[in-house]
Amino acid sequence: MKALYALNPEQLVAMSTRPKRPQLQGFYIWFSPVIDAWVLPMPLDKAIVMNKWNKVPLLLGSNMHEGAYFQREKPTSDLTEYYRLLSKDGLGDDLEILSKIYTVKDSSEILEQSQQLVGDLGFGAPARALARMAIKKGEKAFLYHFTRTSKDTTGRFVKALHSTELPFVFGYTVDKWVPYKRFNGINTNDAFLAQVMSDYWLNFAKYGNPNGNAFNTKLQTWPVYETKTNSYLELGEEIKPMINLRKLQYDGIDHFSKQKGEFRY
Repeated sequence: MKALYALNPEQLVAMSTRPKRPQLQGFYIWFSPVIDAWVLPMPLDKAIVMNKWNKVPLLLGSNMHEGAYFQREKPTSDLTEYYRLLSKDGLGDDLEILSKIYTVKDSSEILEQSQQLVGDLGFGAPARALARMAIKKGEKAFLYHFTRTSKDTTGRFVKALHSTELPFVFGYTVDKWVPYKRFNGINTNDAFLAQVMSDYWLNFAKYGNPNGNAFNTKLQTWPVYETKTNSYLELGEEIKPMINLRKLQYDGIDHFSKQKGEFRY
């Protein structure tokens, strides 16, 4: 700890081995582990590729409206500037991939597309990438997409925002989960969704498989992730196996990430 306290912020940032990306302009995002050379000696993708990770099954995924929690306003209202922000001058996309995927017809679509970009870039695409790396190394991965939405007591639409799956993971409906009481949007199938999701997570913790090791009539079979179909489980009004979630967008982000020196399969 003494050695850590002796370092200034610039030295801590310089210690990170994560490939540097340009400072984001207008897009509110960027979660990444702190590569401190102690707890995390290297980025997780590099550790998996080099077989320097604890080889265990993975359960991971994202929510339908992840980016809406972070990107609450337009990065710009100007179409030319929007596309510049997606390009080499903005996000550092040398191949101009993102500007061809996150297109808009007019300024009214900029906020929604920006929210989608933030969610895909920060959560959805990295989750799929990690699942692919794990199965490439012979481990199993289980991918989910949380889509549960509702309306609060004022009739306001409540999206599947970042972290709104947490009450359900622990078997609670949102009205009984203190951090989210303000939403108060209860659906008729919320109690069932909470029970099923908590069963999945408990099974995974116990067996390394959300399906458990015995027949359970309550649970829809959660498919093991496969690169060919990009299989995942949708968790929302319906609980059902699906394939190829936002494939165009995630494929594009994978190519973008490779430009920045990150590992992708």
